[in-house]
Amino acid sequence: MSDQSTPASSHLPPFDLGPTLGALELGVLLATLLYGTVLVQLFNYFHSQFQDRPAIKRLVYFIALIETLDTSLLWTYLYSRTVHHFGDFEMLAQPYWALALIVPLGDLAISGVQLFFAYRVYKLTQKRFYPVLCILFSMLRLVKGSAIAITMATEGSTVTIPGYVVKFKPLVLVALALGAGMDVANTIALCMCFVRRNGEAQARTRRIIDKLILWTIETGLITSLCGVLELILMATTDSSDDLMWIFFFFQSPKLYSNALLASLNRRALLQSLGQNVSVNADSRLSSARRNVRIDVDIDHSGEPVLPSQSDLFNKGSDKISACGIELHTIPGSKNSHGSTEDRALSVV
Repeated sequence: MSDQSTPASSHLPPFDLGPTLGALELGVLLATLLYGTVLVQLFNYFHSQFQDRPAIKRLVYFIALIETLDTSLLWTYLYSRTVHHFGDFEMLAQPYWALALIVPLGDLAISGVQLFFAYRVYKLTQKRFYPVLCILFSMLRLVKGSAIAITMATEGSTVTIPGYVVKFKPLVLVALALGAGMDVANTIALCMCFVRRNGEAQARTRRIIDKLILWTIETGLITSLCGVLELILMATTDSSDDLMWIFFFFQSPKLYSNALLASLNRRALLQSLGQNVSVNADSRLSSARRNVRIDVDIDHSGEPVLPSQSDLFNKGSDKISACGIELHTIPGSKNSHGSTEDRALSVV
């Protein structure tokens, strides 16, 4: 009796599952891991002692809600492709309602974080054109996300995901390029502000600014690299079984949310670095040396503003306010008139 069993090779899919199912599963798993770090960051933030403005707290609540919805939709999409349509390999490239909703939700999170860092640049430079430009770019990104969600939902039965990317490639690439450009612009602008103030600061205060520069570069580098890789992979997509870009697409909102929360939570370390730093007033302002204790605090935008030495000290003033920092006179050490006083520097 002949063997009628079907060869094992006949059960294999007609194409490599690495760029499709592999990218999907690994992308969802890593995004879930990053969502876990978001939860840890949220726990640390709400257990901190910082009294942020209501707008900052609302942004944090908004990011938490968006990331929870985004992660839920990611797993809904993965379940649909791997369980509900198990063995149907052609469904891997078909659009799905959960994936359509992930696009605008991710754009909301990314735009919120980018506008937060643009606001930091505004607080440091007082240049109004920069946040206005960033708002316009963010609006374009949100419009792109909404357009993609609508067209994917309406044309989902007639086009595959790679085919959709190829069909609307100019729209998608322009939006991704704008996002990556905003990341680079925010990073460069913040670093330039810190470097300029670093040259005006005292030696011991520079370590705080150096730390800010390092953190800014790290944050901008990670998000920009993810966006650039997604842009390159999406630009080179020309086949019906290539979804490699979706791996980085799933990570982008999580990376931005972690960048925002890490930036807010790092203020505790900045305060510890700024405690008990002593500087001396310029000799042209006072013939005697003034001992100054710097207590670094953070303003409501989440950014320490470090003025120049000439801004901090003003002869004969009991209370000096410059660049959001107040210098208070407290009895303690000798001043130029022979009396004793101490000066406490704090951010307001």
